Amino acid sequence: MVSETERRIFGLLEVVEHQQAQSGEMLQELKREKETLARERQEQRDAHERWRRDVRQATQTEVRRSLEGMLATGTEAV
Repeated sequence: MVSETERRIFGLLEVVEHQQAQSGEMLQELKREKETLARERQEQRDAHERWRRDVRQATQTEVRRSLEGMLATGTEAV
């Protein structure tokens, strides 16, 4: 025969087990979310670096063209 106290203890143990299982699932979900955010952050860093490189290259190209144009115009005038 199981006493009322033992029934309560077993009931509480069931609740605790259920909460532990939920906590474990939530922790796994948070871990996956953290990994996803880390991947996205790296992708953004990579995209930013590509953008900086492209802007730098485009700027250098345009400055070079402008200087070449000014040089050609200057030598024609002389």
